[in-house]
Amino acid sequence: IKIGDASTGYGLGVGAAGGDFDEASPGYALIGLYERVSFVYPTGNPTVLPGVWQHVALVIGAAASAPTFYIDGTAYAAATAPATPHAPANSAAIGQDIAADRWTNATLAKVAVYNSALSAARITAHATATTDTAYDAAVLADKPVAFYELVYDPTTGMSAIDKSGNSNTGTYSDGVSFSEPGPFASTQQPKAQ
Repeated sequence: IKIGDASTGYGLGVGAAGGDFDEASPGYALIGLYERVSFVYPTGNPTVLPGVWQHVALVIGAAASAPTFYIDGTAYAAATAPATPHAPANSAAIGQDIAADRWTNATLAKVAVYNSALSAARITAHATATTDTAYDAAVLADKPVAFYELVYDPTTGMSAIDKSGNSNTGTYSDGVSFSEPGPFASTQQPKAQ
């Protein structure tokens, strides 16, 4: 997930521990990116598990402070406190970066982006939700800039509808496949291939 363009912003991805998340470094370790500044790694190199739904988050703190990574509500501080990321340009990508060498072979169900840092308690509230309704309510209570439920809807075609109310509609492209039920196996159930 990348906020910004090829020279600005920040991202959260997976790749080889201590590496980057370019296509040459596949893996399951969480990695942060401050574009054109540094890759950022959580202490202990926590990994996401293949074949299991997990909630992941990256919270960028104050200038020159270490960000915090989360997997299923468990916090992992960054191993170092890098410089502040460059302010993002007005673009974003989910699943594939603009550079085209950063992409995911993963299933993503819901993605929310905020313009302020969430507390550990709020991230835990998201991570511990057990239904679509509870998850959506927790996310929307924190006023995201954009919130996408990544399913195909024949009424909207290849548009990813922003549920935040901010009209940040996205476009599906480049090999997206709607083939997996979501974490709650209810409204996340795909409607088309």
